[in-house]
Amino acid sequence: VYLINWRYVACLLCRYDWHRARISAKRYTLGMDKILTNCSSRKSRPTALSRVVMLCRTLCVVAAGFVCLPQMAMAQWSGGIEGGQVLRDDGTATRLRLRANNSSRPLSHFIYADWIRADTGGNIFEVGYRPRYWFTNKFYTFGEGSVRVDRPLLIDNQQLILGGVGYRLFSAPGKFLYAEVGLGARTTEFIDGTDSDDSLGVLRAGYLQVLSELFRLEFDLDVIDGESLLQTTAEAGISVRIPGGALKYSYRFRRVDPENGDTVEDDDTFLSFSYGF
Repeated sequence: VYLINWRYVACLLCRYDWHRARISAKRYTLGMDKILTNCSSRKSRPTALSRVVMLCRTLCVVAAGFVCLPQMAMAQWSGGIEGGQVLRDDGTATRLRLRANNSSRPLSHFIYADWIRADTGGNIFEVGYRPRYWFTNKFYTFGEGSVRVDRPLLIDNQQLILGGVGYRLFSAPGKFLYAEVGLGARTTEFIDGTDSDDSLGVLRAGYLQVLSELFRLEFDLDVIDGESLLQTTAEAGISVRIPGGALKYSYRFRRVDPENGDTVEDDDTFLSFSYGF
């Protein structure tokens, strides 16, 4: 305790933002630091008081550190809102996407919500959470939990939970390619009243490339194969940066193959504007 300097402690507690840590620590310790230091510097004071002085200084710095840490955690979060028109075989629809992402390491977080409102009543809603724990810059383990309603695929309610491992096969500034495999469980209720509970395996792949300061390409493939249901989703999109956000054009194809039932396919084209924050 005697050798601790409050500036170094603040730097260690908030090492990702030393300047902010120093300012916050000063706010908590400036007044007390001056008073207690003056008291401890008097030769007439006993040694016990010096110990109390140093302990108080240290506690004040720790308190300042706890104030800084939530600020830094919030600073690592980013998000986005995407909305626009969906062109479908049975008409048009309105789509809204919400994203929140924390890319900190080793534990990162991704929260998403997707809502499509169709004039014909074929609405789609999905919300989910996907954490990742990174062992290296390329290898990680992941989990996911989601709930969705998908009327075009005749799904009234579906709950999904899974976990697995992922690997970035290629990663460079402005582009990357990844693949994921995992296992999980799924509960599905269909519009016709039937339901299914099954274990499953998942295979995912995705590619992103920034072509220039204005253009970006994205490709995603998602295959979930269970005991009673096979779901396949493929999506490709290109986005163009404009002042205040980006314009995106994407195409998505989806297919559901029940073990006992007819195959259902659905595709749509999405033109949207996205805004990041």
